[in-house]
Amino acid sequence: MREDIARISAVVLVIAESPGSLAELGAFTANETIRSALRVVIQQQHEVAESFVRYGPIERIKNAKRANLAVYPWRVHANGTLNLSSTKPHYAQIVKFLDEHVSSVPASTIFTKLGEAEIFYVIYWIIHLCLAVSTTQLRDYVRLILPSATDETIKNKLYCMQLAGWIERRSYSNKDYLWALHDTDPFEYEFKPGVSERVSVRRKLAVTAALRKAEPLPSHIRTEATAARLAATA
Repeated sequence: MREDIARISAVVLVIAESPGSLAELGAFTANETIRSALRVVIQQQHEVAESFVRYGPIERIKNAKRANLAVYPWRVHANGTLNLSSTKPHYAQIVKFLDEHVSSVPASTIFTKLGEAEIFYVIYWIIHLCLAVSTTQLRDYVRLILPSATDETIKNKLYCMQLAGWIERRSYSNKDYLWALHDTDPFEYEFKPGVSERVSVRRKLAVTAALRKAEPLPSHIRTEATAARLAATA
């Protein structure tokens, strides 16, 4: 599950200022998928002290890319809690560190380079085109494009997408429905030379009409999904 969240996240940020966050840091840096998206803000003491933190997770981050680690000399109280006032002189630099990493993430990538994240975008694309779709129907649609996708895999991806704020789930009557929380098509379309019909909007409308005909939506669900779509554009 953590790997899936990392696959759809621009940046996975860990501010290591407590024993719990240091333990999470160790688990995150041990995973190659998460480590590639990981950005860490840590107290200077952990970067210089002779400890498993320095020679374990911090060393892994440095080996992956030194610029992904930000070290600041804040202080902690005797009980181990963060001294908030000691972070104030470094606030601007922390924000700068985060902004630089978020802004450096490419806004788009070629579909063939999505790798294991491909299924997330296929699922979101289907939900986006449908406006709203039942979980049962969604599974059938996904397998038309990705035949190897299992029910369990799709279920796990949907859970991660909910956590990430991509989609919403609602129960109504005897079904569970899903809709997108953003009014943005995840794909930009191009056509091979020689294709006569090159108007993507027309094709999308035809696909949308066919999908909605295959599963007519209850008026309540259509209203809720439409409201969510409109809220995304406000």
